[in-house]
Amino acid sequence: MHIHHCHLARRYAIPLLVVVMGIATSGCEQQTVARPSTSGPAANVATSTEPPTRSVQDQVLAAYDGMWAAMSTAAERSDPTAPELSQHAADFALDKIIRSLRIDSDNGVVTKGRVKTAPTVTELTPPRDPREARVADCGDDGETAKYTRAGVRVPDSSGGRRKIQARLKVVAGRWVVTDFAMLEVGSC
Repeated sequence: MHIHHCHLARRYAIPLLVVVMGIATSGCEQQTVARPSTSGPAANVATSTEPPTRSVQDQVLAAYDGMWAAMSTAAERSDPTAPELSQHAADFALDKIIRSLRIDSDNGVVTKGRVKTAPTVTELTPPRDPREARVADCGDDGETAKYTRAGVRVPDSSGGRRKIQARLKVVAGRWVVTDFAMLEVGSC
């Protein structure tokens, strides 16, 4: 699941790994809540004077991880109609994922492997009853690659560690990712 800048690889690129779509972080007081990671060192945990309940932070991280799991499963089949996608993503995020899966399906390629994540909640708004959140991550898509349906690996389809920024909000009573951006390999 990678974006490449060369002409040949662009045909097989998955736009869902959008480079430099930067989601700006606000200059307001931010809360940072780290989740233990199995793929890297744990991040520092800093909270404001009135942190939301742990369950809110857990729900945000579960929605974020759920989006990546649903996207990886759908990418194995290049299935833009996979119903699990809309359980964890909405708005721009869902549009990016569907568009990229449609392009892969049209090009006859699938993606194998999963992005490793280590997300941190960086902001919850408003602080007392959060309805919106921001997540920062240093994801690693180095173990993913694109293959033709015949099983031939697509050249130059590997990735690496890159900064990921995401926005989430409560929709119909549950947290979903509404936008995300992946920066270039080596950005974290």
